[in-house]
Amino acid sequence: MSKQVKKKAGLKEVKKAKAPVLVGAAKMSAFTDANKKLIMNREAVWEGIKDLERIPDLDYTATGRYVESTKERVLHPFIEQNKVLLVAGAFFGDEGKGKTVDAIAGHPLVKMVARVNSGENAGHTVVTEDGTKYHFHLCPSGVLTPGKINVVGPECVMDPVSFMEKEISQLVKHDIPYKDSLIVGNIHLVCPHHKLLDLMSAWSAPNMSTLQGMAPVHSSKAKRRGLRMDHLFEDRETATKHLERDLIDYWSALKNLGISEKKLHEVASANKKMQKHVLNFILAKNKAKYVFDLYDEYIVNNPAFPQRGDVSHMLRSTVKAGGRVLLEGPQSFFLSNSTEKFWETGTSAQTNAAGILAASQINPQDLSLPSSTSTRRLAALGAALRVLARHPSCHRTTSRELELQLTTSKPWSWTGERCRSSTSRLCSPTDS
Repeated sequence: MSKQVKKKAGLKEVKKAKAPVLVGAAKMSAFTDANKKLIMNREAVWEGIKDLERIPDLDYTATGRYVESTKERVLHPFIEQNKVLLVAGAFFGDEGKGKTVDAIAGHPLVKMVARVNSGENAGHTVVTEDGTKYHFHLCPSGVLTPGKINVVGPECVMDPVSFMEKEISQLVKHDIPYKDSLIVGNIHLVCPHHKLLDLMSAWSAPNMSTLQGMAPVHSSKAKRRGLRMDHLFEDRETATKHLERDLIDYWSALKNLGISEKKLHEVASANKKMQKHVLNFILAKNKAKYVFDLYDEYIVNNPAFPQRGDVSHMLRSTVKAGGRVLLEGPQSFFLSNSTEKFWETGTSAQTNAAGILAASQINPQDLSLPSSTSTRRLAALGAALRVLARHPSCHRTTSRELELQLTTSKPWSWTGERCRSSTSRLCSPTDS
C-alpha cells in the first residue's frame, strides 16, 4: 500500500525498527541468529557422536617434561648439522613460521633465505627489536637481517604493483637497504586479468576468495601461458602474443557470465579488494599494451625494483659452497593444493614440505624440516588435540629432557620416541 493510499484511509505509516548492528563481543553472543544456528548444528553433531568410544589419544599422559632453552642450545646445533633448512606449516597456516625463520636467519652460517611457492595471498609479520612491524607477502623474513641474501622464487607468483606498493614501500619508508640483498627470480606474473578472473569465478560469493588471482595465475602456469618476469626483458612481440593467448580466458569468462566490461567494472569498483590498476585494465582498449606499460613503470624502468637473478642456481651454489640455505614456506600442509581432503578451500600451490622442496630445485639430501604448528584453529574447531612432529635431533639424543625452542612462544617437549608440540602451553613446565 502506497503512502498516499494510507493517508486517505486514515492509516498511520509504521516505520520498521532497524536491527541493531552488533559489534565487538556482542557479535559473539549465543542469541544472534548466526550463532544460534551454529549452536544447533554443534548440538546435533554431539548427539550423533556422544556414544562413540573415546579416542585413546585424548587421554595421553605426559611421561616427561619440557624445559625452555636458548636458541644457542637448540637451534645452533641444528643449523650447524644441516645445509638446507625448510620451515613449513604443519597445520592451516598462522603457525609462526615468520618468527621461526627470523630466529634461524640470524645464525652466521645461514647465507640465503628463500621464499618459494608463495603469492600475495600468503603473509607473515615480523616485529623488530624496536617494535616496528613489517607485513610481508613475498619478501623473505630475512630481509631485515643484515648480511643475508634474500630471494623470491622459484615458482612464486607476483603482482609487481602490489609488491612495490605494499612491501618494498615499507623498506623504503624505514630506510632498510635491500638493493644488494633482495633478488627476484623468474617469477610468474599475476596480471590484472587474473584478479578479475578470480572475481568472475566467485561472482555470486566474491568474499569466498582473496581475489588475489591465485587460482587463475596457477592455471596459466599449468597451461604454459601468461607472463613470467623474463618475458618483460625479451622480445615484446612474442611476449604480447603469449599474453593475448592467456587473455582468452578473460574474454571467455565475460561471455560465460553474460556480462559486459561495463558491468564488470561496476561490480569490481564496489569491491574493496580490487585495486586501481586492476580497474583501469577493464577500461583499457588495448589490454596487452596496458599491461606492458604498467610493468615498464613498476619493473623495467623502475630503479626501486629489486635486482633480478637466477635464484635456483644461487641456491644450489650456496649449498655447494658450504653455506646454509633457509627455505621459507607459505601457508601449510592442510592448505596445500595437493591435500585432497581440503582442496576446495585450500590454496592453488603445493605448499606442503614436499612441494616447497621440489620448487626450490635443491637436492633433497641434507634437508631438515622444523614443522610449525598452532592450536588456534584446533580450538576454533573445538578439538582438544595435540600435533605431533618429528625432529632429527630426537633420534640423536638420550636425554629425557630436550626442548626444541624454535621460537619464543613455541616450546617442544621430549617424550621418548617422538617430539610432542604444545603451542598453547597445555601443561606447565613442571608437569610430568
